[in-house]
Amino acid sequence: MNNLVCHVCGIYLKISENWVHTQIKHLNEWNSVVLARYKQNLEGIGQNPEIFARREDIPIGISEIDAAMGMLLGWNPSYYYMAHKYAPDVFHAHFGPKGCRVLPIAGSLGIPIVTTFYGYDVSKLPSKSDEWLEKYEKLFNKGNMFLAEGPFLAEQLIDIGCPPEKIKVQRLGIELDRYPYIPRKRSEGEPLRVLMAGRFDRKKGFVDGLKAFAEFVRKGGEGEVTIVGGSDGSEQSNKVRKKLYHIAKSYDIKDITNFKGFIPLDELKSEYYNHHMLLSPSHTVKETGENEGGAPVILLEAQATGLPVVATKHCDIPFVVDDESTGFLAKERQVNELVESLFSLYENEKLRHEMGVNASKKMAKQHDAVEKGSDLESVYECLI
Repeated sequence: MNNLVCHVCGIYLKISENWVHTQIKHLNEWNSVVLARYKQNLEGIGQNPEIFARREDIPIGISEIDAAMGMLLGWNPSYYYMAHKYAPDVFHAHFGPKGCRVLPIAGSLGIPIVTTFYGYDVSKLPSKSDEWLEKYEKLFNKGNMFLAEGPFLAEQLIDIGCPPEKIKVQRLGIELDRYPYIPRKRSEGEPLRVLMAGRFDRKKGFVDGLKAFAEFVRKGGEGEVTIVGGSDGSEQSNKVRKKLYHIAKSYDIKDITNFKGFIPLDELKSEYYNHHMLLSPSHTVKETGENEGGAPVILLEAQATGLPVVATKHCDIPFVVDDESTGFLAKERQVNELVESLFSLYENEKLRHEMGVNASKKMAKQHDAVEKGSDLESVYECLI
């Protein structure tokens, strides 16, 4: 009989966090259950683990009491009840705050806990409030292991007090059969089709990216840009959206700028194959210190299909994109360097093709979801 891991997350499954499902899907020797607040976007993702969504699977009155108790105690009685029922061998919390929330339950039931940090939980929350540093101190002391997707994120964990001996780099994997390599050919005179994708978060660098594309066109390049994603409804995200529309209008590139909004994952995959390159110039937000933590998963998916990437020397991106081999890396906020990279791919079709081949090979070697699933099972095994 297989061992059981209980995953804890906020919403299962956010489209922008589909990599959580990929990790669970490729656990072969371990069964999984999920504790979440809500469940959504489950259509078309294949077989799901058993999911308990506390705001949906218990009557509304009890759900409100459970939520209030969670705020008061720092853990939800419904999660304790379900964990006692499932009797997992290991807890796996996805994001630091979920590790804090399930830590008392894990301690009470004597179950080891591994917590994966992904980005904002390392760079944004600790700088936002000392309360998070206090919560993390307890988590780091009592938690068994902490996973980071790359060396830079691991160093950030150390900087906020996580013991180095408890940290392991666990790279995220992608399903290579879903993102097969297909070469893109650009005929002479055909515009360079540029793709950007993600939430309109300041750290994603959309404003720098669109300015770079506009400058590329102003200096004689022929191109089209597709922007997949949109605002998350926050004030800062709405500001990014307004800036992007302003840039498109002021640089007179509205006719060659396609704002597609949020689209299903299968449609995003199609967009990879409809474009010649990915532009992803992430940077650290000066006011808050927030950064990517690791590297956007879109970089993995796009490269697997054969898209060269123009990105930045930010967080773990240099461990995912090889500068001048699978793409180009500019310094953060250096629009002129992004423009130069766009022209390099525009003017040298051979280089663009070679980078696409290199990118696909790198992803197959370093980010195969099947291999990463086996690695994650090894983490669980060492805790029991």
